[in-house]
Amino acid sequence: MRTEYDHVVRALDALPDRQRRALVSAFYTGLSATEIALVLGEQEAAVISLLHNATWRLRDRLDERDSRHRR
Repeated sequence: MRTEYDHVVRALDALPDRQRRALVSAFYTGLSATEIALVLGEQEAAVISLLHNATWRLRDRLDERDSRHRR
């Protein structure tokens, strides 16, 4: 369990700062895209894009790890 947690934290840390901040704000603090935009000083559309890109990047990193461990 700890190894999985560590992997997720490392994957989050590897994201670009703006993506990481948006993703953490959305999923760990529960802020909406509008609220995140206000906090980060971004346009709402930019936040939506950041969240989309961060989610895909994070998914790719986690999928890479899973595929390496299945071999």
